[in-house]
Amino acid sequence: MKPEKLVIAKTKEVAMREAGLDEADPHVSLGSRGLAAGNSRTFCAWGVVPSPLAMKVLENVLKICGSGEASRDEKRRIVIYACYAGTHSSILAASIHLGLFKDGCDICNLPFFDKRTFPDIGVPALVGKDEHGAEVYALGTGWLSAPLEKAACDLVELAYPDVNLCICSVRGFLDLQARIGGFASRRCRLVFPGRRLVASSLLRKVPYLRRAVRDCLDLSFRWKDNEGQSKREVVWLDGSKAGRVGSTG
Repeated sequence: MKPEKLVIAKTKEVAMREAGLDEADPHVSLGSRGLAAGNSRTFCAWGVVPSPLAMKVLENVLKICGSGEASRDEKRRIVIYACYAGTHSSILAASIHLGLFKDGCDICNLPFFDKRTFPDIGVPALVGKDEHGAEVYALGTGWLSAPLEKAACDLVELAYPDVNLCICSVRGFLDLQARIGGFASRRCRLVFPGRRLVASSLLRKVPYLRRAVRDCLDLSFRWKDNEGQSKREVVWLDGSKAGRVGSTG
């Protein structure tokens, strides 16, 4: 069910009023942070500060979830690693997930690492497909972070019942050194020293990132292993608290 209209507001009441929807309408499907009206293909998200970035993120996540088709026997599987800019910790996590990063590899040589710019925030970058068939993306959600990512999960669950989605936040792995390095590289154009600062910081976090990735790989395997035997799964994870699976609400 491809959305034709998307409304974002701080509260559910405001979102529904702006969309002209009534919760009592039998055509309305309600989630914890989102709502869909099947007859008009209108979608609402709340608990998020309305902004161009919020709209950009939600539209792009819905776009990638609705742009492909699964085979007759399989549902589409998508894993999105999210951080502030979508070019540092999310790229490293996606690369670990896909086996692109090995011990001894130079983080700076990973695809997309420290190469995406400010306009790319809100645009998912496809890094590859894992061994279980899941598409793996890196995404920057800017300052809106978890509330926006959880709202995206809710909308995907309402809009695309044939999609299994995991959004894993890895912004918690960015310390002060990484933030300074990212600012120097992307904003001040001091690319070499800035990129090295970020890389050296994230290199120390690799063992912890591996734990977060392991949770996502377990999900990807379970989606494949239990195909046809269990309901779809759309989840949000805090990668910095690996092992604890968060709900979409």
